[in-house]
Order: sequence, then C-alpha cells, then structure tokens
Amino acid sequence: MKTSKSKFKSILLSFTDLFAIIFLCLTTIGVFYTFNLLKNVKKPSFKPLDTKLVSKVYDSQNEVVETLDKESTDWVNYSDLPDIFINALVSTEDVRFFMHNGIDIPRLLDAIYTNITASSFKQGASTLTQQLVKNTMLNSNKTIKRKIEEAYLATKIEKLYSKKDIIEFYVNYICFDGINPGINVACLKYFNKKISSVTLPEAALLAGIINLPSFYNPFKNPIEATNRRNEVLDLMVKHHYISNYQATMAKNLPIDKMLYHKTSDDEKSYPFQAYLDVVYEQVKEYSGYDPYTTPMEIYTYLDTTLQSEIDLMQQNKSSYIHFDNDLQQMAASIINNDNGSIIAVFGGRNYNGKRLFNRAYDMVKQPASTIKPILSYALAYQYLNWSDKHCLVDDKTYYPNTTKEVHNVDYLHMGELLIDEAIGYSRNTVAVKTMQEVANKIGMNGIAKYLEDINLLDVKKENLSYSYALGAFSYGVSPTNLAASYAMIANQGIYQTPLAVKKIVLLENNQEIIFDNYRKRILGADSCYLLNNVLESVMKKNFWNINVIKPDDVNVSAKTGTSSFDSNIIKEYNYPSNSYKDRWLAGYCKNISIAVWTGFDNTKKDEPTYFVPSSNDANIVKNFFRRIMDIAAIKNQTYPRPDNIVTVSIVKGSNPYLLATNSINKDYIVEANFKRNAIPINYICEPIIDKEPNYDYYVSTDKLTILLPKNNTINNVEYKKIFDYEKIYGKLTLICELINEKNETMEVELKDEINDIYMISNGNYTMKLYYKYKNGHNRGPIKTENIQINNNSFWF
Repeated sequence: MKTSKSKFKSILLSFTDLFAIIFLCLTTIGVFYTFNLLKNVKKPSFKPLDTKLVSKVYDSQNEVVETLDKESTDWVNYSDLPDIFINALVSTEDVRFFMHNGIDIPRLLDAIYTNITASSFKQGASTLTQQLVKNTMLNSNKTIKRKIEEAYLATKIEKLYSKKDIIEFYVNYICFDGINPGINVACLKYFNKKISSVTLPEAALLAGIINLPSFYNPFKNPIEATNRRNEVLDLMVKHHYISNYQATMAKNLPIDKMLYHKTSDDEKSYPFQAYLDVVYEQVKEYSGYDPYTTPMEIYTYLDTTLQSEIDLMQQNKSSYIHFDNDLQQMAASIINNDNGSIIAVFGGRNYNGKRLFNRAYDMVKQPASTIKPILSYALAYQYLNWSDKHCLVDDKTYYPNTTKEVHNVDYLHMGELLIDEAIGYSRNTVAVKTMQEVANKIGMNGIAKYLEDINLLDVKKENLSYSYALGAFSYGVSPTNLAASYAMIANQGIYQTPLAVKKIVLLENNQEIIFDNYRKRILGADSCYLLNNVLESVMKKNFWNINVIKPDDVNVSAKTGTSSFDSNIIKEYNYPSNSYKDRWLAGYCKNISIAVWTGFDNTKKDEPTYFVPSSNDANIVKNFFRRIMDIAAIKNQTYPRPDNIVTVSIVKGSNPYLLATNSINKDYIVEANFKRNAIPINYICEPIIDKEPNYDYYVSTDKLTILLPKNNTINNVEYKKIFDYEKIYGKLTLICELINEKNETMEVELKDEINDIYMISNGNYTMKLYYKYKNGHNRGPIKTENIQINNNSFWF
C-alpha cells in the first residue's frame, strides 16, 4: 500500500514539474515576443491636427470622385468641457479613468470572464486612453499584436501626460459624428452650439454615440439614439453623477426637440456617398487610419456608372424601380467576381448625409432561403459526390435530434424531386435533410468552419444549429458578405474578401499601403460547376417567374429568399395571415454577383411594415437585379468544364444512381454530370420481388372468387415518385395462375377487390398467386392452393 502511494506521489510530482516547465517556457516565449514587438513602437506624441493636406478618393479609372475637406473648429481645452459631459463620458466609456494607469485591470478581467461565458464576444475593456491610441496611432484589427501595442502605448501616454491632457486629446481627435475629428464639430452639427454650452441630455447623447456614430446618428436613427442616450443617463445614475430625478427629466426630452434642424445640409445627398462610406470604413478597419484625420489618396474599385444609377434609386428617382411605401427600405451589394471587389452598393433609401448607417455593409439580416445553395447544397456537392441530376425526397421531416417538424411554406410535401426542383420550389425539408447528411460526413464543426471561412458564421461554432439550413441565423448576414459567398461559386470555389479599396497613399510620407484581399479555395471547381448547372436549370425552368431577372444571352444563377413573421407577431399586430417581413435575391453571372434585400427597419403596429404575396413591393428586388445585370453583365460567357467532370446516362430519379441500359425507354433516362471518382458502376436490372399476396377465396358453382383487402391495392403510394420500377418494367401486377389436370394454364390479372373467375370445366385445379412486373420476368413469392370445381350444369 505504501508502495502504491509512493508511486502516485512520484507521478504527481512529475506532472507538476512538467507543468511548471511548460508554463516557464510559455512565459519566456511570451516575454520575448512582447519585448521584440514593443522595441520598435514609436514614442506617443500629439499635436494640433493639420488642416492643409486633404484626402482624395479615386474611382476604378483613377479619376478623383471626392475631396475630403475637413471642418475646422477651434481646439477645445479641458477647461472648456462642462462637468456633465466629462461625467457622461467616463460613466459610459471608462468609469475608473481617473484611477488607472491606462489599463483598467478589474474591467479587463470582467470582460474576459464575460466573453468566455457568453455565446459571442461582445464586451470590450478599452479605457479612454486605449481608445485614443487605437484611433490615432494603430489600426482597429482585433489581434493580439495590436492589443499589446495598444496597452503598452496607453501606459506610456499616462506617464507622459496628465489625465486632463488625455481627455483634451480625446475630445479633439475622436470623431464624435463619425466623420470629422473634434467634439465641437458634433456639437455644432447636432445642437448648433459648442461643447461648453451643452445640457445634460445633450452630453449623454454625445457620450453615447462614440462607439457607433453611424448607427446612433440622431438624425437618421432617432429611436436607437434615444435608447442609447437613456442608457448613458442610467449609467450616470449608477455611478452617482446625477440623481434618478435628473435622469428622468432628461429622458423626457424628445430627441427631435434637442436637435438643430438645418434642412439644407441634413437633407443633402452626395454623389456615390453610400459607396464612399464603405470606403472610409474599410480604410479605418484595414489600415487604422481615418481619411478625415490623416491626409491620403484612396484608390477604389468604384464603378461610377453603376453607382450613379443606384444613387437615383436610393432617392426614388429611377425610372426602373419605384417605391410606393415610404417605410420600405432596401440594400444591395455588387461584387466583381474576378477579384472579389465591391464595385457598387445600395446603402439604403434616402441616403442623405455622410457616414450613415450603411445597410449594404453594416446591416445584418437573416438570409432566408438564399443561404440554401451556399450552405446545404454547396457542401453536398463538395462532400457527398452528388450529380447535377440528384433526386431528393420532400416528405415529413424533423429537425435532427428533436421532435420539432420542419415545415415547407405551403405545409405540404411534394415527394421525389430532382435537385433543381427542390431548390426552385425551395423545399425546407430537403435543405435540412441535406445539411444533416453533410454533418454526418464532416460534422457540425466542419460546417461551422466553412461558414467562418466565408464570413457568414454569426455565432460560436458550438451554437450552430440545423435552422441555419433555412437561413434562420441568430443575427444574420450583410448583403455584402452574402454577395461575396455567391461570387465564390461563380469564381469556381475561391472565396475573396469583398474590398472597396485597392490601396491608400499617405501624403505626409508618401507611404503606400496595398489592400490585399484574402483569397482561399473553399470548394472544388468541380463542385461549383455541378451546383452552377443546377442553378442554371432553376433559371431555365422559371420557378416562381425568376427568369425575369435574366437578360438575353446572359447565363444567370440566382435564388430568392423570404422571411416570415412569427405567428404571435401576426396576431398581435393584426397583420394578414400570409404576410411576411422581407425578401432577398442573390445570384450571379460570370462577371458579377449581386445580393439585394428589401424590407423594413422596424416592425410597427398599425403600420404597413410587411409584404403580402399579392403585393409587388417585394418584387422590387427582381427589378433591381435585372437592371444591374442589364448594365454590368457580360453576355455569352460560360464556365469552364473541369477535366474531371464526366457525363453518363442514368435512370432518372435513381438513388443510389443506376446506369441506364439500351432497353430502357429514353423518357426515363437523363444525362447526368459526375465527378470522375463518383461515376456509378451499377446498371439497372429488374428487381427481386418480395411482395407476398394477401387474399381470400371461395368456390361457388362455376366460378372462383378471389378477394383482395383494400390496403392491398397496388401502387398505393403517399407521394410522387420520379424513379419507379413500374415505369420501366410495367405495373406490378397480382397474377392468378390456374393449372388443370391436363396441365393447361390460364392466367388472370387481379385488378379489383372482388375478382370473379368463371371456370370452363370441372376438375381439380392448382391455383398459384404471385406478383410480377407486367413486362418483366421475375416472380414474387408464390402461394399455392388446390381447388376443385364440380358443377353438374357444365355441358360437354
């Protein structure tokens, strides 16, 4: 016993020593990594902003389309800031600002714990000092390298400058309006006053919009801005800067009453602005520089012809699409398939102003059925070796591992369908079963990794569910990312990050920064070729009149999607029972991909914030898609056929696939494309019949009566069949074979529930009953009876 304890103690000590060595090694590596990373970091310094140099934006043809003139305001000193603003700022962004040394350790630990235990990473822990560093000296990429540099520089700044200095730098360098640096710019824009004169509700609004200035823009999104202002007021109460009474009084002031309405500016639309806002966001996202604060030349992929047309549509001035409902919104993104670039965007209706909430790039919505080709079916062609004539079954289906039934939009089942029909009719049951079959092959983690690779995963991998097969995402996808995923299919399986910017050149030092987009092969070219064949077939068969989006001589592939309301919403809001909330259309031709959405920002009671099937409002996505294709699609382009794609003749609807023989009627044969390693090897042959007769009989005078039960009726199926041996070998028939003493045989086909067979003579008979295909040779199990006919009335 002592020996066992000694061994256990020895093993435990060995593991402890090993763990200590590993920990020491990792710590040493981390220290050296951090030291090497930080030794080249420049000393932080701040100076008044240079207003002489300005940024310029160039289109795809290198023509200047915009010059960013900064709004000039006086430098704001710390003494100009009222206490209510400082209190609102620290309450919202950094409550321990005046106590920490640049890094708020308790808040950092709390954020780490929250992000580990939550379903998604949302909570940050950046102090005001770190935010200042990120916005003036680093990029905004969420990398370990950037976070280490940010923390290091924040502590350096805290040593070099006082807290008052840091606040002063912050309010002069940060873009409170999302466009121009400086708190006074935002104050003049929103309230027509300088920061020194703001009131409590105004201060709370300013402090609240910092992290999402476009989304919380009070002119464009007053509801969101109001909610955010009220959150700030609640935080100020929590941290004892104001009383509950003061917060309540401030909340009672409507946002609209606070704002300075300068119609000539606020209602002004700017050429290409929806696209330019994407440009500015990507410049900041990928380089860390703000073109409004750092003078630069920005070279973009902007197609001015397309964007000019879209600008008219956004203002409801186009002759091709027209909005009758003022509440209806729209968003779209157009991608160049060759290089993955964004060439035009529909940022939203009435896109007036700058740095607005851009629905093409910033908005996420559940993609509905537009996700089916990208998720279930693309992965099926990648991993399940389907042909482009694959047969599926639309029948009663449950979400895997649940008792919840998957419903089609019509609550019906269509039986066997070829893959183009399953996509064209958008059968939900089939999409879920396909995703399950893929998951059985590569696991749900494999599917999640695929979505992550193409920027469509909106939850942690472990939270991915089968509802995603129908586009019921937890949060949703943007039109830009959806368009990029369709561009991957058009680009033969290579995914490219959608970029609006080619490069920037910093004017102060002539430094050039190239924006290289991420390129990765996600799917095989053969898988994409087969899927594209199917999608083109959907277009040719014109399901739901989708063919109207296709210009002549342009090969187009596309899928629509519709999101429905929860039944409780329909009841509560008294909407029509068949109402739905939005419509998607995503697709591509050889050179461009498009994703377009229309719907409503918010669902409102007693307001027409819904569509019904009889309305043409939702079909505006088709009109938009067709117009963009008319302008930008290149005609008569086809997709190269991969060398490993082989065409063979199979029996239509067979699953597993069966090769056709010369004896098969051509009506039951289809030409199907396969990957070379997945060509079927089995030919069709007459099947073995295992069906046994179920009957009763009796003999009376001169006849034999055979009774068949109702449920024995032949060809009793619940749904449509494409593949059926009866179509090829004739109807499966119940045969009664009667053999007399002279070995003479009479065959009778039994068709009815009551079958009377009149005998021609007395004597002993052998009765055999069995099933056989009418034109076949095989017999099923035979049941034999001996009967005797003895009727004196027979005349010889």
